[in-house]
Amino acid sequence: MARFYPQLTPDQLDFHGSLAEEKVYRKLESLPDRVRVFHSYQWSTRIHHRYRKDGEADFIIYDPQYGILVLEVKGGGISHRDGLWWQEDSAGRRQLSKGPWEQAMSSVYFLMNHIQSKAMGVSIPVHACLWFPDTNLPKVPSKNLPVNIPPYAVMDKVALEESSSMESTLSTIWSQYKADYNFPLNIPAGFNEKIVEMLLPNMNLVSTRNLSADESERIFYRLTKEQFKILEFIEDQRKVAIGGGAGSGKTMIAKEQALRLAQNGEKTLFLVYNSALQEDLVNTISHENLNILTWGKLAYAHAEKNKPDIMSAELVDKICNHDFDLLYKNIVIDEAQDFHSEWIQALDWSSELQEGGMYIFYDNRQDIQGDEGGILDWVANADTKLTINRNCRNTTNIAKTAHAFLGESPPKMLDDIEGPKPIWIECSQSKDEFVKILETVSRKLAENYPPEELTLVSLGVMKYSALGGAKYIETKIQGKKINCPVKESREKGSILKTTVRKFKGLESQVVILSDLSWGSADKWDDADEQGKIEIQERQAMLSKELYTAISRSKREVILVTKPLPDRLVWNGEVYSKEEFRKYFCETYHWVRG
Repeated sequence: MARFYPQLTPDQLDFHGSLAEEKVYRKLESLPDRVRVFHSYQWSTRIHHRYRKDGEADFIIYDPQYGILVLEVKGGGISHRDGLWWQEDSAGRRQLSKGPWEQAMSSVYFLMNHIQSKAMGVSIPVHACLWFPDTNLPKVPSKNLPVNIPPYAVMDKVALEESSSMESTLSTIWSQYKADYNFPLNIPAGFNEKIVEMLLPNMNLVSTRNLSADESERIFYRLTKEQFKILEFIEDQRKVAIGGGAGSGKTMIAKEQALRLAQNGEKTLFLVYNSALQEDLVNTISHENLNILTWGKLAYAHAEKNKPDIMSAELVDKICNHDFDLLYKNIVIDEAQDFHSEWIQALDWSSELQEGGMYIFYDNRQDIQGDEGGILDWVANADTKLTINRNCRNTTNIAKTAHAFLGESPPKMLDDIEGPKPIWIECSQSKDEFVKILETVSRKLAENYPPEELTLVSLGVMKYSALGGAKYIETKIQGKKINCPVKESREKGSILKTTVRKFKGLESQVVILSDLSWGSADKWDDADEQGKIEIQERQAMLSKELYTAISRSKREVILVTKPLPDRLVWNGEVYSKEEFRKYFCETYHWVRG
């Protein structure tokens, strides 16, 4: 039986809803042991310093006796007329944006170049093959196929029949290719393992901390199949709105889309709200056609008044009154829920003047900066609206706690990694809050977390925070005294301290939260109806801030709070502190620390 990659259980196999692809997969399983089959293989290559090309092969079949076949599968009825390919199935008849032979040959050229660059002196023929498993080809297929497709390189329904030998069928195709091209075959012994390493390189990151073995080597935030498909889908779209919860990879897709547009020679503006996120983006992606700014910096550059509100209004007026054009063909906005509606409309107007595109990425659960629902009108009128439903940042326990503050179940997880449960440390005295934070940081440093993987996040204002004056944290690790810098910008060797509003869009291995303000029941008792509504609105915003802050963490969350009052109000209900401790841990999945 052939060996398939990736090596998945039957429950893990994903055929994208294609019954034809599943039939072919089952048939290929009958190939001999020497054969390696790569299913749904995605690739990306730079073809020029400004351009990159992406593709996917349904199957790559490697046989050391013959070489490599790139197999493109198309189910349903297939037709080719006037240079265009058409596919017909239960969803109807539709034109294919790219012909199956063109798709297969793109992967052929990629593999030829890739193997040549990775294995000098090795010679492997690489050819394309089509399989239409739901159709019967005419007796003389050469009369119906495009002239650039060799008839012997196309299989139909007959190849699926039980009486048909898959090995014999492919051997015939190889013989025909050899007769036509006679490419040399020079594969050294042991190359079966080498080809797997070349096409699916391993990454083994050694953990720098004391984590359980099965979790420490798992790597988050790879480009998932879902994200890859989104990038392919929006390639030709010009007004796109992509929504998704925290950790769904929106920023990753936004970065990739902005870079692709810039590499295509199109001047692109990448906008965010927070300066910390802007600095992080500037440090991770760059291109001569790409400018990464906050809205505030954009407004400052083009307005005359040095006041934030006035600058923003002035910039909007200038764009809408045609006083000037931003001259960016494309505009990409991450964390767009933080933008006011008039900013969005002005930017959209500017991109339309350039006949360009507008791509916004948002999560309305995190609308803690701009006007609530400010982007919803634009989203409703966007040409393309997509939602990402899979979390690829958080552990299961972190996602459960974060979404519980919104009254939601967590989304589907990319990796089912449970991880440590979030910890709630309640101080016995208010003055102990900073001491407990110091103790927590010292423990994490002793567990071999680098300082830059720890983030102190205030749920309040830094000026009044327990973190406010912290510039160094003094601790001992293995008996050695160290002073670890604490800074308000991310730097190697330093712990970041910030507020939840400034930390939006970023992430950290460990997030330590502080400055949670408990609602006293005394104020609730004394409040009139309007006052109680205002208290509930503030707590609803606090829940959003907790969701936002907790979801920034990839590994651990620790909440350090002042002692609970004897009676407190939460979501319109009054609790004793004993009742609330039980409720808070059970409802939001905390463990006491």
